[in-house]
Amino acid sequence: MSRTYDTTYRVTAVVSPALELRFTLDYMGNIKAVTETGGASATYLYDPLYRLTSVNDATGKAIETYTYNPTGDRLSKTAPGAYTGAYKYQAGTHWLTATGTASRTYDANGNTTGNAAGTVWGYGYNGRNRMTVVQQGGSTVGTYVYNANNERIATTANKVTTRFVYDEASQLVSEASGTTRRDYVAIGGLPVAVVDGGTATTIGFVTADGLGSPRAVTSTAGAVIWNWPYSLNPFGENRAVSASGYVPNLRLPGQYADGEAGLKYNMHRSFDAATGRYLQSDPMGLQAGTNTYLYALANPLLHWDASGLCPGEACDPSGSAPTPQQYEQLGRASHDAIYTYNPHSPGSLGTPGGAAYNFATLYHFKRGDRLDAQVQYGGSTAYANYVYGVYLGAAGWSLSETLSSANAYGRPRSKYGPDIEMSTDYPDIPTSNVNNITRGYWNQQEGNLCHAR
Repeated sequence: MSRTYDTTYRVTAVVSPALELRFTLDYMGNIKAVTETGGASATYLYDPLYRLTSVNDATGKAIETYTYNPTGDRLSKTAPGAYTGAYKYQAGTHWLTATGTASRTYDANGNTTGNAAGTVWGYGYNGRNRMTVVQQGGSTVGTYVYNANNERIATTANKVTTRFVYDEASQLVSEASGTTRRDYVAIGGLPVAVVDGGTATTIGFVTADGLGSPRAVTSTAGAVIWNWPYSLNPFGENRAVSASGYVPNLRLPGQYADGEAGLKYNMHRSFDAATGRYLQSDPMGLQAGTNTYLYALANPLLHWDASGLCPGEACDPSGSAPTPQQYEQLGRASHDAIYTYNPHSPGSLGTPGGAAYNFATLYHFKRGDRLDAQVQYGGSTAYANYVYGVYLGAAGWSLSETLSSANAYGRPRSKYGPDIEMSTDYPDIPTSNVNNITRGYWNQQEGNLCHAR
């Protein structure tokens, strides 16, 4: 198997005897198109916040479409054979209470306890909000046990108990039930083989996609014994295909398919591919983003969440940052957020500046990705101001417009003590904020950013 990368270390092709995937990327690394083995292809569209909005076939016909509210809650989904009712939420929360007429219930911790989609599903949890039981139509179909590291070490379904072993990074390495055992082999975090032991040992060789999700398994004879479609399957909802009944349970990065529940175990939480969200709130809280149920920032072709905690990207951005073209796209996204999500004063400065600040701070900066690799002056808040200047400068704003928007955001939001030196020109924000925004603005304008290698 071979993997090809571009100059910013994004995967552009995966080729093996079992599978061929070739990707077309935009400046931000979003996948615009993919071609699969046999010529199957798809194109993808995104909104200004890079959330996936459409999956199109080779003719350009939309196969799946999604809409969202400003904080990432899915409002609708259209797909052949899939339920397309409206998604409803409890006011002031991200609790999905219904898809059409199928209602959902929650406990006080925000864990999904019931889902009346078709048959009625019920879910129970332990004191750490880990799912311990699943019921279908009032009958228990699965129970789950965890260790002190929150790793799921045993499941019981269909009267069969399966036990699991993990490495020091909490990556699954082995499972066993009765007299059968299965070992998972990974290199650099990518699954490469599945070894089944019992009366005879068999080996399946795994071809993983750009994010590390298994997409095909071949036998030692070279025959494809299992495949999981990529192009029209962004959230992993479609079933895998195997003529022989071979079932490796690995799915999207860090996920294990629970057939009895129709869910994916994702270390700290359970993922519902049908709705593209988790059943539990993120244990990291707002540190992982403003929407604590959202999977992979609603862009599962670029991001992943191997632990059910904080989304990641398909490359490690440490020590590098976007190219100038990427900064321009990010800046324009901040600009678009202002004009799109301010219901009170579209197109004005004032409060809309806060929309860009929130977009920048919460959507990207706090996670530490897509940042200019400069010194973090004064900690994360100061650095957020620095990169705010970078983004708005890249979007074509003047320095005075950039500082005015930050000042307008500070006016209703912040109260500073008497020991904080306030700016004379922008009296609602501290002088340090002005300095950090200005530094970022001019570093962008003068081409002094530490852009990607």
